[in-house]
Amino acid sequence: MLSEYVLENRAFHDAVGGAVFASWETSTLRRYLNTEMFGRFTVQERERISETTVVNNDTTYRNPNPDYYDDTVDRLFLLSVGEVMRYLEDFESRMTTNAALSHFDNSGSSWWLRTSTIDSEESVFVVGGTQGGGNIGRSGQLDRIYGAGVRPAMWVYLLESGVVP
Repeated sequence: MLSEYVLENRAFHDAVGGAVFASWETSTLRRYLNTEMFGRFTVQERERISETTVVNNDTTYRNPNPDYYDDTVDRLFLLSVGEVMRYLEDFESRMTTNAALSHFDNSGSSWWLRTSTIDSEESVFVVGGTQGGGNIGRSGQLDRIYGAGVRPAMWVYLLESGVVP
C-alpha cells in the first residue's frame, strides 16, 4: 500500500550533529517513519502493518551493486526506483499532491525514494510531481537536508475471517 498523497515534507537525513549523507538504512527519515509516524496508527492498525524485509539491492541507481547497501526490516518505508518502475509504470501514476495543500494547489509534489547513488553520496532520488512530469530525478545536498515529500509505503495483512496473523 502506498500513500495516495505526500503526507508531509521532511529531510531525508537530519545532519545536525552527525553525518550529512546517509543511506536509507542509516537515514533519520527511516527512523522517523518506523517510530513516530508508525506510532500515530491505532493499535489495531499497527497490528495489521506487516514487518517487511526491505530489499535494498536496487538502491544504487545507474550503478547497481547488490552488496553496497544492507537490507532493512521496516513497517513503513519509501519505494525504490525499481519498485516505482514496477508498480507505477506510467508517469501519470507517479504524480501526487501534498495532502495538506491538495485543496489549494494541485500542481504536484516531489517525493523521496529510498534510492541513493553509489557514485555520489550527495544525491538521492525523488519523483517529480506534475511539474516534473512524474520523472525520476536526482536531488542534491540541499534538498536532501531541507526536505521533499514523504509518501510512505507498507504491506498490510488483509482480514480473512476476521483474523489478523
